[in-house]
Amino acid sequence: MHKNKPENSSAPERFIPISLILPCADNYVKLAKRVQSIKNSSTLPLEFIIILSGSLLKITDQQKLKLREQWVIDESNLKFLDFCGETIYPGAARNIGLSHASYAIISFIDINTAPEYNWLEIQYSQLMSKKNSLILGSTVFRGSSIVQNLLIDSSYGRKPITTVPGTMVTVEALSQIGYFLPNIR
Repeated sequence: MHKNKPENSSAPERFIPISLILPCADNYVKLAKRVQSIKNSSTLPLEFIIILSGSLLKITDQQKLKLREQWVIDESNLKFLDFCGETIYPGAARNIGLSHASYAIISFIDINTAPEYNWLEIQYSQLMSKKNSLILGSTVFRGSSIVQNLLIDSSYGRKPITTVPGTMVTVEALSQIGYFLPNIR
């Protein structure tokens, strides 16, 4: 059942009634960094769903506990869906996250996408004020080496690109447009 409002109506305004979905087939260090960057955002989701997958991903119960302790936000629920050892593409992982989401509004982030401090706040504000059902994400690619910068310059360029990471959408809209293709990176 998707919720429209937080169960705890006294939740601070810093929290918004959305489910944030993060597929992760990478390593613990990157995951811990992304969790911390989300926690440091101006606005937080009331539900944060992390889908752990991949044959190379090895996250121990102790590391999950450490991430939960790092999150430590009573008003927000952190869920781990563990598919370690299985190869699950981002589309399938997002679909799994959607099937476990509790809120009527969903947002997506990826492990290598570093969001702006106020991205959730801006997306949510736009979704609510314009009575939209979909706000697309926007990503600017930045390299950390000369070769990466050359590849970016010759492919995406330096302008923002519309992407799934950063997208915010209602469950109702997703049911009309369909979910993600499960076998696509």
